[in-house]
Amino acid sequence: MSQLRENRLYFITYALECLIGTLIGYSLYRLHPVIGAWSLLSIILVLSPDRKDALNLAINRIKANLIGSSTGLILFSFLPMGLMTICLGVFLTLVFCRFLKLEVASRTAMISVLIVTMHEPG
Repeated sequence: MSQLRENRLYFITYALECLIGTLIGYSLYRLHPVIGAWSLLSIILVLSPDRKDALNLAINRIKANLIGSSTGLILFSFLPMGLMTICLGVFLTLVFCRFLKLEVASRTAMISVLIVTMHEPG
């Protein structure tokens, strides 16, 4: 198969994956807006046009989200929200990611901790 034809096939496959992922994420969004919105973003973020690292990226992102959201939830439960708590959450998340050798996904984990710790009660 020629390189041009192979590139077109990869593009078409990637475009279909993005569209199907969008349909799934949007369906989840309609059922539960908060979970669905994050699912939709995550679906698009983990898809890869060259398929080389899509599975690793997805697994690392899941681990990072668990680390960040767990750290944020623990802090949110025990400490008053504010700049110091948010900074502590970011720092702890970086430490956990380093300890678990997930530095590549530390940005995702820090975003998760920010989302949880900046959430207003109610």
